[in-house]
Amino acid sequence: MLVLEIPYAYDACICDARRFTEEEKVHYSGWYKDYGFVGTGENRISLPYITWEDAPKRPVDGEFCGCSNRAWIITDAEYEYYINLNATRKAKKQEEEAAEKAKCEALAAARKAEEKNSCAVFHMGHREKRPRCHAHYGHQWGKLQILRT
Repeated sequence: MLVLEIPYAYDACICDARRFTEEEKVHYSGWYKDYGFVGTGENRISLPYITWEDAPKRPVDGEFCGCSNRAWIITDAEYEYYINLNATRKAKKQEEEAAEKAKCEALAAARKAEEKNSCAVFHMGHREKRPRCHAHYGHQWGKLQILRT
């Protein structure tokens, strides 16, 4: 069966799971014998953009041992819904990150252009503002040095 697991400490996921066998039930408390799930280790799909607010609006079907989670048995339609919701949110976040990166790069380019066009040059004891050329000279300790190229 397909199960949507939403834990407190890590990403939500959809995975294949089963209930305990009769042999396994003897190792668990009475309340947990029919409540717990065991993952089969197959088809685990991480859903990092799914949150508790997206959980099914129905009672929990169970949980996995020892990881403070809740799990719901889901249908094929719910499976598609959660996969699509996760993909949509991932694409939106990537778009936002790309826009933020482009904005930062544009700001950096603007700052660099501004710095290039308004370089302060020390010339014969007074300061002039002029566009940057290949080399600017300044006096330090009585020697002529190239400040920038």
